[in-house]
Amino acid sequence: MQEDPIQILEVRAGDAGRPTTATAAVSADGANAIFIALSEQLDRRRAQPMATADEVLTVRDRADLVERFVPLVSACASGVIQLTEEQLRDCLVDLSDYRGRVDGEHYQPLELRERLEVTAVVAAILWDANATVAAAAQEALNRTSR
Repeated sequence: MQEDPIQILEVRAGDAGRPTTATAAVSADGANAIFIALSEQLDRRRAQPMATADEVLTVRDRADLVERFVPLVSACASGVIQLTEEQLRDCLVDLSDYRGRVDGEHYQPLELRERLEVTAVVAAILWDANATVAAAAQEALNRTSR
């Protein structure tokens, strides 16, 4: 049985000084699929005119997210990556948008079909992680408000 392209190793609740995070082990194929999807979505965002400071900040945050996967993709290696609650949500949004835009009834080369299958598995795992991270963040918020 082939290993998952991403595995959540730990969810750590944040506190006043740091955000809630998820630490994940990412396979080389998983990192490559995530990198391509996020890069393409970033390119599409950059091609749109930016009218507000929030749009500029969103593009900058998404570029930072893409950069987190560069060392793994450059080395064609598996590795461990840590994502904040916000980065995890951004990753999920962009993976979902990418799959919605690229996946369809038209002809798809084998490489694209395989990448879409990997992104589907990654997204499913990250959705579960997102729920866990949100619960941990809420629990941390409840502890600080007591």
